Amino acid sequence: MENEELIRQKMENTRESITEKLDALEERVVGSVQQASNAVSDTAETVKNAFDLRVQVDRHPWLMVGGAVTAGMVAGHLLQPREPPRLDRQQAPMPAPEPSLVAQPQPPPTPRSAKIAGMLEPELAKVKELAVGVTLGLVREALTADMPPALRGYAGQIIDAVTLKLGGKPLANAELPFNEKQQPCASRPATAPFA
Repeated sequence: MENEELIRQKMENTRESITEKLDALEERVVGSVQQASNAVSDTAETVKNAFDLRVQVDRHPWLMVGGAVTAGMVAGHLLQPREPPRLDRQQAPMPAPEPSLVAQPQPPPTPRSAKIAGMLEPELAKVKELAVGVTLGLVREALTADMPPALRGYAGQIIDAVTLKLGGKPLANAELPFNEKQQPCASRPATAPFA
């Protein structure tokens, strides 16, 4: 009898021990699954926000304005016709007039604005270089901010190459305006210049 009672007691203890271990294991598994689920949903939300235009406009309005201007410049540059329009095959080319009847073209007078633009050409080229560099630098920083570190450098190199091809100078993050880490310039007053 005692053996039966002892065996029953051991079985009961073993059953309770197994139940406790299963409960603990279930809690661990449920916790791990919950953590993994939260991590996946957080990552999905981050990726979704990275490509959500409304969220990006809310977060970086000036950057989006610059990006839109740059995209317009690039599209305008790429969509310009490269060749003069061709004549239809059905149209016969006009015969060339006799040289004695053709008036020699006079160069048009140079407008004052063209003269000024000619004088300021080096400075205007520097302004263009700076504008393209700042705009695409801000685009680079906004796009690469949420990228995995392995892709950041590669994407930054691509955008810097585009910056160079458009006539700009790639700028480092610390040189860009609107950089939250940047300290105000000591030579500039802290107040607005038109106050």
